[in-house]
Amino acid sequence: MTHQTAFWQHCAERLEQGINTVLVLTVASEKGSPGNAGFKMAIWREDRAKTSTEGTIGGGIMEQRLIAEAEEILRTHATVRVCRKLHHFKHPQKTPSGLICSGSQTILLITLFAQDAALVRRIAEISAQHRNAVLECTPHEILLQEHSSDSNCSNFTHLPDTLEHDFRFATDEDWCYRERIGAPCTAYIVGGGHVGLALSQQLSWLGFRVIVLDSRDIATTDTLRRNTFAERIITTPYTEIAAHIPESPRSFVLILTSGYPTDVQALVSLAGNSHTKLSPKVFAYCGLMGSRAKIATIFREAEAAGVSRDWLARIHAPLGVDIGSDTPEEIAVSIAAELIRVKNTRTVA
Repeated sequence: MTHQTAFWQHCAERLEQGINTVLVLTVASEKGSPGNAGFKMAIWREDRAKTSTEGTIGGGIMEQRLIAEAEEILRTHATVRVCRKLHHFKHPQKTPSGLICSGSQTILLITLFAQDAALVRRIAEISAQHRNAVLECTPHEILLQEHSSDSNCSNFTHLPDTLEHDFRFATDEDWCYRERIGAPCTAYIVGGGHVGLALSQQLSWLGFRVIVLDSRDIATTDTLRRNTFAERIITTPYTEIAAHIPESPRSFVLILTSGYPTDVQALVSLAGNSHTKLSPKVFAYCGLMGSRAKIATIFREAEAAGVSRDWLARIHAPLGVDIGSDTPEEIAVSIAAELIRVKNTRTVA
């Protein structure tokens, strides 16, 4: 279960119990902000003595102030749908967040009541089932659309596949925020050995959907048996992995097989028609683990098998950020760091 799915499920459960909730969404940010677009927090009171929260928009005194404001909103049962820009520095003409880290972030405060339970439950189900939908918030309504092009918000056109969220602001009464629901970034880990196991754990913590592909039998492979972090483990020849990995700006492919011949097989399968006039497969990221000498050999054999040199030049090899990593867990951290950088800068490779 991704963090987003868990968040919406917790919100749905509270609303189904008749517990009003204040939803805080970060919809835009500037450099220095501790919270970026997509960060969210829910605040509710199960009794008069206890306020509970789920999620975060950046922490610190900013959250403390918003929680106090939410408590007053909940106490008075007010209906609120507010867009507010918080500045992380002191300025007499700007609304301060209480933080001093520079930059700013724009947030929405939205009250949710029992009548919103069905909508929030639907969001949770779509997220859990990985169905592609768009959540749309305006000053007047909250919509959930499973086809992003069906939006009736005049400020928006189609939400591109490369975007997870988008925000347009004209006035306090004319704004629109859209966020993709149910289509998380998916890490396809090709090779379920020790590094594959550690990476599955690391990426699942970071909110990636994790799918492992390996040619070995799960029942007789210890690292595959112990991998409880992957959503799926697919047993398939490495020559056929392309059939299981969709071309998408949200597909991150990591080649970590146990030997260079199978690395070559995986690359050839992924490249598809790169040696013809047809367009080769394109992913958000495709990386290969190994020393530079090993990678040179793999690339040479892949090129001999028909993979174009231009396509191979787009592979992150060796994959990961160079932090002097040694153990499987350290290697997993280095790979995860590079994936985060690519994901957050929306680089397509």
